[in-house]
Amino acid sequence: AAAPAGAEPWQRVEAVRWALFTSAAKDVPDRQTYFGQGLLRAHAALDVPFRADLPKTPADTVSFPWLRLLGIVDAVAAPPPVGGELMYEVEALQVFLQTPGLEQLAGGADPQTDPLSPADRKKVIAALRASPLASKALREHLGKVYRAM
Repeated sequence: AAAPAGAEPWQRVEAVRWALFTSAAKDVPDRQTYFGQGLLRAHAALDVPFRADLPKTPADTVSFPWLRLLGIVDAVAAPPPVGGELMYEVEALQVFLQTPGLEQLAGGADPQTDPLSPADRKKVIAALRASPLASKALREHLGKVYRAM
């Protein structure tokens, strides 16, 4: 359905999200595991009326604080990254989550909330650097982080 005149851009985004999620086919095996909200039914989503009453979804955040920990600084206390540092953290988190064995190497620690011992952190950084999923730029950055440890 068409958005009414005067709808804010974020309202359009929320309405599209609502239409996609509510019209998705939810009767598929293993839906939660593989398809989240369900299988996309784009034509059906076009028939969902615009809703202006939806709340604004908070902005997402992503980080990989293990790249910026120095000495005894705790992961929670480290300042949030900006610019290029944030890009490295986003990629490092993606590589961490997609590389088999890295979660076990970190002892099941959550990279966004749990601190790592310096020895475990060094192992994780080395394994991230060795991953074929890491870009050349990330490998170079991880090399600098590793040498500074």
